[in-house]
Amino acid sequence: MKKILTSSVYSLVLKCGSLILLLVLCAVIVACGNNSSQTNLESPSVTATIVFGTNDSPTPSLPDYLCGAWATDTSPQIGSGKMIMVYAKFVHTVDGNPVGVGDATATATVRWWDGSVTTQTVQTTSDGLAVFSIPPRADAVGKMTLVNVTFSKAGTPGCTVPQAAYFTISGAGTAVATQTASPQATSGPTQQTPTPTATSTAAPFPTVTITVTVPVGPPHGTTTPSP
Repeated sequence: MKKILTSSVYSLVLKCGSLILLLVLCAVIVACGNNSSQTNLESPSVTATIVFGTNDSPTPSLPDYLCGAWATDTSPQIGSGKMIMVYAKFVHTVDGNPVGVGDATATATVRWWDGSVTTQTVQTTSDGLAVFSIPPRADAVGKMTLVNVTFSKAGTPGCTVPQAAYFTISGAGTAVATQTASPQATSGPTQQTPTPTATSTAAPFPTVTITVTVPVGPPHGTTTPSP
């Protein structure tokens, strides 16, 4: 009886010990999992800081004096009978706004294709505008012509247009005739194309032949005189 009781107690202790060991292992596993999740959640986040206005380049201010030139028609026609108009502008910057420089001397230098040069000098209007009238040249058709313009006035540094105005004279504005291919006489042998001709042949009418047979003997209804 004593041996049986001892065996039962030993078996109960062994089972309880195994159960406690299992619970301890489960607790350790759960604790390790919580630490891993907490480690991932507590990872430092990346923060980007953007600062405006520290490296901005300042807007460049306008020069004190500006000038420019342009042709109103860059492809004038030689046969139109009109002058080639070139405009130029001379302005002074006041409080950031362009103001025309009046009574300034504007000189245009026309450089033709063959190296020849012609000049014109005019005075600017109150708003700084200069107008040049250039007569077209027939030998300049299809060739670019450059026009350099400079401005000068007492009390100002003057101004030279940095980019020349230009134009290219075109031929007379006539309609281009469209030719249609037609037979031309040549000195060599030519091959003629036969022209089909409709020929009608009258079909002969049928010929009807009527034959009359006269009986031999005296005619009926007549009297023969006796001798």
